[in-house]
Amino acid sequence: MLFENAIGAMRPGAGVGDFLDLFVIVAGSILVISIVTAVFFEYMNARRPERKIQKNRVNHRKWKEQAYAPGSMGVVALSFSGGFSLNGRAGR
Repeated sequence: MLFENAIGAMRPGAGVGDFLDLFVIVAGSILVISIVTAVFFEYMNARRPERKIQKNRVNHRKWKEQAYAPGSMGVVALSFSGGFSLNGRAGR
């Protein structure tokens, strides 16, 4: 049902609820992809630390930089959802 409403965000009579469904799906997808990618690279770096590109660098700012990630993900999801929704309404 959620996916049908999200795709329905492109139809001419779509409302705010359809847009929000699409936004939630896009934001959730970005979040899942980011977490899977981060866990993969942490695992690979822990498994073979000698193959790191910068061997002597310890990233102390990693968690400080992660504080900005939700805002960036929200902007990307909003831009994609808005563009997808508006393209369906005006682009035909």
